[in-house]
Amino acid sequence: MQALPGAGNIYQIVGSAIIFHLVKVLVILGNAVVISIVLVLLLVAPPDIPLYYSRSWGENQLASKWALILLPVLMNMAFAVCAWIMNKKFPEEMLLHRIVRFALVMNVVLTVSILMRLFFMIQF
Repeated sequence: MQALPGAGNIYQIVGSAIIFHLVKVLVILGNAVVISIVLVLLLVAPPDIPLYYSRSWGENQLASKWALILLPVLMNMAFAVCAWIMNKKFPEEMLLHRIVRFALVMNVVLTVSILMRLFFMIQF
């Protein structure tokens, strides 16, 4: 039997849409984890936390605990910009969609891992 012409494109588009919805779910779960960790850290952490690891050891690494709010904000801004670019500017570019989805997943994973590291590093 021969496949229908164009059937592969339909499967790619449907599969791509399902994967993008899974990425959205991952971002929502990541937001829940990130927001809960940030709230706990804001309530119980000392006023200064080690956030800038690229700087030399000591007081140069310290930041106000309110700087933690930037991590979830930047994570969500990256998701919104990438989703807009994928859907509005390049709706037909499957390779770009795969690259952006991978970047979004890595963004969520790295943000959660940074906050988990801070959570377990701070002595309560």
